[in-house]
Amino acid sequence: MQSRMKRWLRGGLSRPTLLGALALIAVALVCAPVWADEEEEEASPTVAEPNLDGPDLWIPSLSIGFLMHVQDQDARVISGLGANSANSTTDGLASPGFRFDVSLATPALFESELEPRIFAQVGAQVILEEEFTAYRSIDSYSPGLSPPVPSAVIGANCGISENPFDPITGCTIRNRVETQINSQWYVGTGFQIVIPAWQRQVRLRTAVDYLGQSFSMTGTTSRDIQGRGETVYSSPVSSSTTHAVGASLQGDALVYRWRDLRVSLFLETRFAWIVSGGQQVFSTVDSDPANLTTYSIEPDPFIAQGGGGIRFSWLPNWTW
Repeated sequence: MQSRMKRWLRGGLSRPTLLGALALIAVALVCAPVWADEEEEEASPTVAEPNLDGPDLWIPSLSIGFLMHVQDQDARVISGLGANSANSTTDGLASPGFRFDVSLATPALFESELEPRIFAQVGAQVILEEEFTAYRSIDSYSPGLSPPVPSAVIGANCGISENPFDPITGCTIRNRVETQINSQWYVGTGFQIVIPAWQRQVRLRTAVDYLGQSFSMTGTTSRDIQGRGETVYSSPVSSSTTHAVGASLQGDALVYRWRDLRVSLFLETRFAWIVSGGQQVFSTVDSDPANLTTYSIEPDPFIAQGGGGIRFSWLPNWTW
């Protein structure tokens, strides 16, 4: 199955393009000009532009952008074929993605150049990488290995032949567990201030967020018996949802305004810790209990994200 990332790469999107876009946003926060309305007076190049938000206005916003999601995971085979393998590896949950959110900022809490506001936000994230290899292992069981494998271990993994004149002498067990992040979403509330920087007004936002994640996991075990062929055992899809609490920090700078519309570029970072919905245990399906394999996956409690994008804010003169 092709991953989301591979499909985007075939469509012309490359990893350097993603990294370059993030760098472009960072540069734009510092260097991009602000185009004023023709009716508005141009600000002095040596003085930060005046704050045009209006302290008495409610400010709804729509943001789109992309992010880098980084999170480890712990996966293993806890019983059955290939359990306690010493030849296993695990990959982390690291992938770029897209993020979308809406927010609403209150009027200024009190009169100040910082124009402090409280805001609420709700958003969704789509991870580009479709599947992550949570666990992989390969082990051979044979009395000819050094050191020799005990016959009980060979029998537990390779099975016992019903014909005493045709014994099973060895086998190879391969295990693989795949993880998929179906969706991520967040809800938060925080505090916003405005500070002058780089000849413009920069809005700083800090928030406390709830971050949810929806996971799907599958496991596959293959047993290749010498001279008898290979048999594959698979698990049904297992799903879980995690719940995390964390904090986010954003900085955005105005780059365009037209009437009641404001357009800003922003950078953000978020750190969160899972507080509920950790370890998931599931097994392959087979009529013979001796052929079952049980897997365990646990996403790392710590989640780190960083990214940027563009924010559209609407500042009408509200009437009630």
